[in-house]
Amino acid sequence: MSFAWQDIKYGWKALVGIVLTGTTIYVAANTRHRLMQKDLVPIYLGVWERCEATRTGVNTWNVEPSTFKQQWMDGTNLVWVTNAIGWRSHQSMLAECQGKLEAVVPYYYDTNFDAYTFAGLKATLGITGTWGTARSSTNMMVEMHKMIYMLKNPAIAFTYGQGLRKHSTPSDGFANIAAARAAALANYAGNSIETNIFGSFIQQTSQENYRDYDGLNFCFLVKYVVQWGSYLSSNIEHSVKYYIIPDLAINVGSDYNDYYDQGLGISQSGWNLVYQSGWTSSSSNISDWIGGDITVAPSVGIVTPSTNYTSYWRGFLMSERKCTAEWDFQYCTNKFW
Repeated sequence: MSFAWQDIKYGWKALVGIVLTGTTIYVAANTRHRLMQKDLVPIYLGVWERCEATRTGVNTWNVEPSTFKQQWMDGTNLVWVTNAIGWRSHQSMLAECQGKLEAVVPYYYDTNFDAYTFAGLKATLGITGTWGTARSSTNMMVEMHKMIYMLKNPAIAFTYGQGLRKHSTPSDGFANIAAARAAALANYAGNSIETNIFGSFIQQTSQENYRDYDGLNFCFLVKYVVQWGSYLSSNIEHSVKYYIIPDLAINVGSDYNDYYDQGLGISQSGWNLVYQSGWTSSSSNISDWIGGDITVAPSVGIVTPSTNYTSYWRGFLMSERKCTAEWDFQYCTNKFW
């Protein structure tokens, strides 16, 4: 007689006959103190999901999800089973889940984009005591559920980058700034786009330089746009998000350097969402061009130097960046406390 299985998710399974439906202990005012298999499933798979969401490549993770291989007696034969739930709780599986949970916590952000610490998250949740060698209990399971619930936004590595640059031919010798800008706009449209402009992931974008020298005026326009990509798990649906903190772009030699977001609506005061994908299971998550359409010239209002021999530089620098994602996690997603 061979085992008969019921599928759960992500390749996990349980013996046929084990009840996996119905109310678990993860509800307000729980009064049940006996653990059942349906209470173990959210913990096993909740930890598995949070580890899987740290995947960085085909076979790499920040914290690799557990693969539990065990030998079970099937009649008179020993057989290997993987990620299987039987009639009893398995202390070694729970202990490994605890270890994986502690390891994965620092790879998740809170709502301020600060990485959690295990001790800090325990304190936030009011969790005291030690896990590890303690036998499984409803209280320990509830504490693990609370911690898993808090892990929603893992830090995502940038695995792809590309940049484009386009600029005008410097237009100078004009009697006023408006004429200099009009000439720069005209030759911006005709200039070619430079590709592979990506020395690092931090790029300047959308700048204008106005200069007055002895009553004659100069204008130079330059625009950078970037495209980012990240490798995410294809086993869980997700929506990737790219954020930046912009900073003042300083041009050495300019008399005045002004911050301007080029109409993108990004502020220097904190993190700005500059791209969010739709829901997908794709492992390749490449953004649209961040910084706008490269063929459209920077759209800063005209700045007129107040004195001769002064230069104005306007624009911004992508000084910091982060990537995270929303995940369609299926386990430990209810806040019951």
